[in-house]
Amino acid sequence: FATLAYLVSDPSLSMLSIWSPTFGLGMLRAIAQWREELAEVLNTGRWGNRMLGGAVDSCPWSPQAAALLREWDGRLNADFLMALWPKLALVSAWDTAASTPWAKELHALLPQAAFQGKGLWATEGVVTIPYAGRYPLAYRSHVYEFQDPTDGRIFAPWQLEAGQQVMPLMSTGSGLLRYRLNDLVEVDDFVGGIPSLRFLGRAGTTDLVGEKMTAAAVDGAMAALALPEELLPVCTVAVDQSAQGLPGYVLLLEGENLAVAQHIAVQMESALQLHFHYQLARNLGQLAPLRCVI
Repeated sequence: FATLAYLVSDPSLSMLSIWSPTFGLGMLRAIAQWREELAEVLNTGRWGNRMLGGAVDSCPWSPQAAALLREWDGRLNADFLMALWPKLALVSAWDTAASTPWAKELHALLPQAAFQGKGLWATEGVVTIPYAGRYPLAYRSHVYEFQDPTDGRIFAPWQLEAGQQVMPLMSTGSGLLRYRLNDLVEVDDFVGGIPSLRFLGRAGTTDLVGEKMTAAAVDGAMAALALPEELLPVCTVAVDQSAQGLPGYVLLLEGENLAVAQHIAVQMESALQLHFHYQLARNLGQLAPLRCVI
């Protein structure tokens, strides 16, 4: 609430930097949820009951923002957010793998700003940075090696080839030695001889009955779906009891067009069956058909 109060009170806001776009969307939706209470705080410059027991002396004050909130009907749209933050110039957030649809939705709500996808960052260190539409290795930040997830071979950055899928290892100035991030990246280009790495998802597999499904394979199948515009993909989950007393996968979508669930489930199931071990598990009756829940 306090974060939103400060953000809403600042018409000169020029940059938003967050990790997941879903967090940004959640914050924007909370403006609508709390708009009356936020308006009261910004109009009076006092927290009221919000900060009881908290050692917070300062409070934002903006009668103009309070009036804007009170005139607003509460429906989240680009026009309102443009009036709120007319100088917003850049939004930075994850925009690859499972974050892709949510990044598009966040950008659509903030069209006055350019959108920059983050590179691959972790608490332990940075792997790539966004640059000229690519994600080159941040080669001056740490010492990097890369491991082939299939056979364990180790590659130096200058040994990588286009199309190769690898997992980063980092040795850092803070004392980590050959620390493996459980992330899968693909070499998609080179920028001045520096490999550009596209984040595919978390490494490893989901293995309910031996189907060996990777996050990248499932995300790829989701990305290929011909979804109606009003539906957004959330995720695909593996569950022990899906249908017919069998384990299986469930595709979760956000929206209200419930009539297309079965059609989409057939699409997704066909895409997953392109993977040998998944198809074998289905043919052997070990897995239930994929379900779609909207």
